[in-house]
Amino acid sequence: MRTTIFTVGSRGDVQPFVALGASLAGGGLDVTVATHEPFREFVTRRGLAFEALPGDPRELLATDEAQELLRSGVGLVRFARRFVSLLEPWFWELVAAVTPIHAKSDASLYSALAFPTWHLAQIDRTPTIQLSLQPLLPTSMFPAITTAVPGLGPLGNRITHTVNQQLFWQPLRQAVDRWRTQDLGLPPQGIKGPYRELERKGEPVLHGFSPHLVPPPPDWPERAMVTGHWPLSTDDALDEQTVAFLEAGPPPVYIGFGSIRDAEAERLSDIAITAARKSGSRLVLGSGWAELRSAASDDVHVVGETDHTRLFPRMRAVVHHGGAGTTHTAAAAGVPSMAVPYFADQPFWGRRLHELGVGAPPLSRRKLDAELLSERIALLDRDDVRVRASNLGDVMRTERGLGRAVDFILGHLDRG
Repeated sequence: MRTTIFTVGSRGDVQPFVALGASLAGGGLDVTVATHEPFREFVTRRGLAFEALPGDPRELLATDEAQELLRSGVGLVRFARRFVSLLEPWFWELVAAVTPIHAKSDASLYSALAFPTWHLAQIDRTPTIQLSLQPLLPTSMFPAITTAVPGLGPLGNRITHTVNQQLFWQPLRQAVDRWRTQDLGLPPQGIKGPYRELERKGEPVLHGFSPHLVPPPPDWPERAMVTGHWPLSTDDALDEQTVAFLEAGPPPVYIGFGSIRDAEAERLSDIAITAARKSGSRLVLGSGWAELRSAASDDVHVVGETDHTRLFPRMRAVVHHGGAGTTHTAAAAGVPSMAVPYFADQPFWGRRLHELGVGAPPLSRRKLDAELLSERIALLDRDDVRVRASNLGDVMRTERGLGRAVDFILGHLDRG
């Protein structure tokens, strides 16, 4: 069965789906991953077919408009309005790319931002499953992941999910409905959007996050399944220089911000180095898309693209941007971690680490300085935090998230 996984976004949005694709291929499916051209080699060296979708997230995040978004904070309305303004011009390019790829697919698995394949499936009845690394479905248990304020109560939490859906849908509504009516011959979805139709048709939503980080809400529908996280196994060993640094002293702190572009890379690097030294820690500095850097020294080592599943277990603590993938990798490694969130779901994951007692309170990028960061690193070094982080890692490593996801998908496709 020709199965296509559609996903858009940064490395953290692509890597778990590549892990899922490799596991599905091991289960006998003919798997293609459709994503941005810069990830072609990353996909194909796992033995998966590749199809290109428009856009380069690294270039997008380097634009002035995206940098303004990153600096604007994490407020729900402000984030959603600016984020969708970046997506709207890209919608028609995405439709043009997805349509022929979908036509060659016997089944389509898609992330929320790769939604055009679901609309196409309403015509040809291709089986579809939505994939999510975050808890996106409405619940009264916690607010929408882009909401900066926690603890709004059951009704308040529900309202934030409705608002979040509409802030995404309304700026795209006219374009999507014009495409549906003029090109696909489908009825418009109108002011309320696709959410009730997804519910009515029982569209499965498969969640690749840990139930130990976010327990499945009891008010979620049966179509929602939480499998556990989807780590990507690699044969990539740590390079010799990194191993030598690790063996030359006590476990260091890791500080890095993954697929975030930051116009103040030099200042951010200085903050990280100063904070680590204030806390008495050696430092592994993750260069990432922000291109953090440091002069050579005995107590600071800079790494580029590195397998975090091999690196993080050797850290004293991990400071990261709060992306879903990095959050799960740090938690599964059994080490304390904390987030310096920029936008989207990052504040949510940062809060979860703190609420579970395995990390320090998140520190927003706008407030970041060396003194505050060093204080947070000291909190990560507490014995009780270390014990809880170790225990969490032990249970997360037994989750079998990919196996459960493959079982669900194969079963759903068989029934379909």
